[in-house]
Amino acid sequence: MRALSLRAFLAFSAAVTLLRLVCALAFLIAGPGFSGPYAMAEAAFVLAKAILGGLFWFISFPLEGWRDPLGWLFYPWR
Repeated sequence: MRALSLRAFLAFSAAVTLLRLVCALAFLIAGPGFSGPYAMAEAAFVLAKAILGGLFWFISFPLEGWRDPLGWLFYPWR
């Protein structure tokens, strides 16, 4: 039973991470874009926040997602 619940937890974490990463990549490709001297740093921050927020959803969702769950899930399209 423990192995099954661990697999379910890892599958859910991977699915949330993949969804947030795809949304972040779509935002970087088709979104408004960044300008200025720190555009690459802003793009790296968006990707890192999407990946880490998906991997550590059990921490990120209670901290950020309780106000706007769909906005948290489809980051950064708020």
